[in-house]
Amino acid sequence: MQHPDPLAPLLRWAADDRVDQARRRRRRQSALLSQAGQAATWRAVLVDLAERSEAVALGTRIGTVRGMIGAVGEDFCAVRRSDRMVVLIAFAATASIGSEHPMPTGFRGTAVGWTLAEALAELAHDQPLVRVHASIGPVVAGRLRRAGTDVVTVQTDDAAQRPISLNLAIVDAVTLWC
Repeated sequence: MQHPDPLAPLLRWAADDRVDQARRRRRRQSALLSQAGQAATWRAVLVDLAERSEAVALGTRIGTVRGMIGAVGEDFCAVRRSDRMVVLIAFAATASIGSEHPMPTGFRGTAVGWTLAEALAELAHDQPLVRVHASIGPVVAGRLRRAGTDVVTVQTDDAAQRPISLNLAIVDAVTLWC
């Protein structure tokens, strides 16, 4: 006659406990991922991609802008294209972003505390050549002369070389000619 193993109940209990622990870990991991996804922001996804220094394709109102995100501000990002030009793109003009790698969670803060207006005001000191893409009207090309809280002024590079001021609220992107 076989005697029952006195450790059998203990071994069953230990196996059941391991299964329960694994189930709890999966639920907790799923809950944490869900919380991170719910707290994600557009800006934070861009910051994550900028920190990775990887190529992206940003879908915008001016078309697809391909390059590496160099900086992220309060309301814009700067993308360095392969031709070394930099495009400052307002978040309001962006629709999508693609990458060859898995997308980040987007659970971060801002890399640069500047707004697009502040960045343009700082850049205006050097009066760089720019192309300003607005959601209304033609592209304005010339020298960036000044930028304020809600206005940017470009001296055109055409024969008239006249200054044109644009409402910053309709500026989708500014390409800097480097």
